Amino acid sequence: MLTVNTNIASSFTRRHMEANGRDLETTLQRLSTGQRINSARDDAAGLQISNRLGSQVSGLGVAVRNANDGISLLQVAEGALQTVTDALQRIRSLGLQAMNGSSGANERAALDAEAQQLLQEINRVNETTTFAGRKVFDQSSFSALGDLDQRAVLNALKGFWIAEGEQRVQDAFGISASGATLKITLSNDPSSQTLAYVAGTVGAGGRVYDQVMDVNLAYFDAASLPDGGNSPQYTDRVIAHEMTHAIMGRSMNFAALPSWFKEGAAEAVQGADERLAGDTSGGTSVAAILAAFNGDDVSGSAGYSGGYAAVRYMHDQIKSAGGSGIRDVMTHLSNNAGSTLDQALANASKGAFSGLGDFSTQFNADAAGYVAAMNLGNADTGAIGGLDADGGPVLDARSVLANQGTGLPGSRGFALEMPELFKMGASSGNNLIQFQVGAQAYETVQMGFAAFGVDALALSRVNLLESPGLAVMDIDDALTYIDGQRGYMGAMQNRLEATVANLQSVAENAAASRSRILDTDYAAATATLASKQIIQQASQAMLAQANQRPQAVLALLG
Repeated sequence: MLTVNTNIASSFTRRHMEANGRDLETTLQRLSTGQRINSARDDAAGLQISNRLGSQVSGLGVAVRNANDGISLLQVAEGALQTVTDALQRIRSLGLQAMNGSSGANERAALDAEAQQLLQEINRVNETTTFAGRKVFDQSSFSALGDLDQRAVLNALKGFWIAEGEQRVQDAFGISASGATLKITLSNDPSSQTLAYVAGTVGAGGRVYDQVMDVNLAYFDAASLPDGGNSPQYTDRVIAHEMTHAIMGRSMNFAALPSWFKEGAAEAVQGADERLAGDTSGGTSVAAILAAFNGDDVSGSAGYSGGYAAVRYMHDQIKSAGGSGIRDVMTHLSNNAGSTLDQALANASKGAFSGLGDFSTQFNADAAGYVAAMNLGNADTGAIGGLDADGGPVLDARSVLANQGTGLPGSRGFALEMPELFKMGASSGNNLIQFQVGAQAYETVQMGFAAFGVDALALSRVNLLESPGLAVMDIDDALTYIDGQRGYMGAMQNRLEATVANLQSVAENAAASRSRILDTDYAAATATLASKQIIQQASQAMLAQANQRPQAVLALLG
């Protein structure tokens, strides 16, 4: 059908040419921008998804930078701790040098002067280490390694008090413990008059099992070490007293022994002349100590003095009979399971005493003269093996325990169980820093940095002049603590590096996903472009042909 008013072919061709033109325009736009989606009409859902992925990729990039900042901060902190470690190692070397017998007071003072300067440098490093203007370490002075007095007492116990107490017992009595566990506990009771005590459970053969030595910190403090307390009753002598109980408890029928003998032997190990002098008015009145002795009453000082005088008397009488003194009695008790003091005196006193009753009779008869003849006013404490008891070296209140160790720190005869004041390798500190390491809000990693000043490391009382050995032990604990903190920092660095690797992997995959949605596929787009251009040219040609069709009507009319 030929018409003039309506050219259907032209309208059809024009419509398709316009649609092809739009497609060609979209293809040109995609090729020019490199993006498949240039407006919401291109792909509404794809635009939303790609924008979310774009936010994620952008956020992950920031998170990677944040995590790397965290790694840098940790590297700064660890570098500072390396400086602290170097300083502590130097102080430790100085402490070992100060412990050497060739170092006199002047040499130790010089060594201590250098140590104090290094301690100040440790404080300076703790205070001035910053990252981007922010202090890295906690600035508190709270000791991370436990109470100073507790630490000092435990180190003194481990370093020399227990070992030297055992050595005194071995030298005086010839007995030692059996390798059982001795648990050390700490209390703090100023209302108690007991400085320390040993307790346990009596078991087979009268021996004491599950022994615990409690130390009352109300009478022990770091400032008075290594001897502790005040002259003449230094607290190290108290430990020697209690170690005598502990060793006797493990080596003999302790439960069957009279109380005066237990306490008297413990006093004789470290000497008790000053106590005896006080309880007998300088040796002139023995009524009180004899009453306590005969009543086996050790509830007061007179009972301790009575036991001490009795043991010293026993020691001298056995020596006069040709024996070795109290050592003979102790070794008999130790070597003969279940033996009583009565049996030991009958069999190991070289005939000086026929038994416990005979000893009691003789001591009551001779006590006044014996005590009066004792030299209670000189420097020697009266300890077994010293000047007064055996004509040995003067063992005064300070030197009776040298506090220099025995070459075997800890204990020879016991497996020590010490309280734990801090966890070695403890984790983070109080200066908390959060790093945003995710693309979403509050996807964070928190790091804590402890204080590493002298107070925090419990080194404020380091003194190479008076107690270099304790200083070395304190330094060892500080180094262990720092090593633990550095281990924590190393673990955090590894974690953040793993975080960075993960973030980069996620960002790469998210970017690839976004690219598949958003980016132009140039191979397909160029093919489409060629196709649309050809169609556009063909459409133009066909439109021209369609527009010529009304001319056929005119031919009919002519």
